[in-house]
Amino acid sequence: YLIVGMDVAREVVPLTFAIFILLAGSVRVILLLLIRRYRAAGYNFKRIVTVGSNPEMTRFLAEVDGHPEYGYRLKGRFKVEGMEVPGDNWIILNAFDRFVIENRIDEVYIATSPMNRRIDSVIRFCSMNNIMVKFVSEFVQYLNDSSFKLRFDQNGTTTLISMVPVKYRNFMDRLTKRIFDILFSSVVIVLVLSWLI
Repeated sequence: YLIVGMDVAREVVPLTFAIFILLAGSVRVILLLLIRRYRAAGYNFKRIVTVGSNPEMTRFLAEVDGHPEYGYRLKGRFKVEGMEVPGDNWIILNAFDRFVIENRIDEVYIATSPMNRRIDSVIRFCSMNNIMVKFVSEFVQYLNDSSFKLRFDQNGTTTLISMVPVKYRNFMDRLTKRIFDILFSSVVIVLVLSWLI
């Protein structure tokens, strides 16, 4: 618009879009690689603690421990009263409040099935101190292995977990859908958008 009477060839527009897409994609990939390397070096991490234990929590901690680029640092593991846990490096849940404040914990992962008063107080304490609480449940892992997606709905004060069937789970269904999408988009571009140019 700065130069009046400048005529831009139609070939320049797709070339401009292609250059923009390549530049935007390469910037995104470079930034993701830099963040992973930065986190693997020990910077930009979240300090986490766990409360309770189950097989899913064990799997989660093994994955976090094996991938420092995720940016998590486990600061402590808390034992719920009356719960049998393997190992001896567990902290009693009564020391939770002081430990979390002193170590500036960012996230708390809870893996206990029966919710009791002490877990409720942990959740309340985290809420009052702006600490993210996440639940690690065996139930969710069972659903992740099945052909359903989870969707959380709010119905008044009740939280509902909806199981939505996953469409196009196998390769042939996804391939068929992808081919249809490409063909339909091509037809729209050729037949409809050609009239607008």
